[in-house]
Amino acid sequence: MNEKKLIFDEARFTHFCKLGFIQYPGESGTVNINLTRLDIKKLFEEETITKKFLQEEITIILFNISKDLFKEIVKRSPLYSDLYYEL
Repeated sequence: MNEKKLIFDEARFTHFCKLGFIQYPGESGTVNINLTRLDIKKLFEEETITKKFLQEEITIILFNISKDLFKEIVKRSPLYSDLYYEL
């Protein structure tokens, strides 16, 4: 299994929260990475999560995003704004 890292800085995390997925180039083609509400909560708490797609394992890491900034990005998200009160 191939292991890859995806860094979420402020811009990339904001973009993800607007669309609900992010495209990531993998060996078997482009992979659409979707995160559930539970994934987002775990990312908020632990600042890293690992997702498995086909033959690839992708670790998503927050970079330079404080807890307050994370919550503000989620609050402005059209898809995840109600999660703000659960974080």
